[in-house]
Amino acid sequence: MPEVQPSSAWQDSWSGGSPPPARLTHQGTSTTGGGGRLFSLTPNASFAQTPLARKLLERRLSRPWLEESLELLAFLRQLAPGWDSYSAEPPNELSVDWARAILEVLDELGVRPTCIVPSAEGGVSVCFVADNRCADIECFNTGEILAGLSGVGRPRVSEVAPNKEGIRFALDEIRGYLRA
Repeated sequence: MPEVQPSSAWQDSWSGGSPPPARLTHQGTSTTGGGGRLFSLTPNASFAQTPLARKLLERRLSRPWLEESLELLAFLRQLAPGWDSYSAEPPNELSVDWARAILEVLDELGVRPTCIVPSAEGGVSVCFVADNRCADIECFNTGEILAGLSGVGRPRVSEVAPNKEGIRFALDEIRGYLRA
């Protein structure tokens, strides 16, 4: 995989004196219906320092988002155990399949996620950020799917039914939360 440079928009917004730290960036439209906007999410510091994280997290989307996201899922499926420099299990086929189902529902809704990242708990997390609100749907290797909301008020976590209707319900909740 070729070395990927951070987006210029992100570099322009960095005010530190040193090069910007590894950070997940994604240029796209807001899940709240706003215009084009740069989203960013800083992962835990230990993961951000790994070469894999820099390549994975600084990648810019150049093709349609769904195609690129499906390629990213295939890449995540190939991660080695301990990819986070600790002992995290890589996403397995089950968690990747559920993440793919989430992406398909998002495509039907005309919504793009902010980012897709491997979970330190073993699985895949599909994340959304708007202003000071964050949300994610985490697909675990066990088949469990959880939706989380944080940033304003008390963080909330709820179980997502493992079917298309459950995913759509969770995504509707996330969209409402991010718009509030």
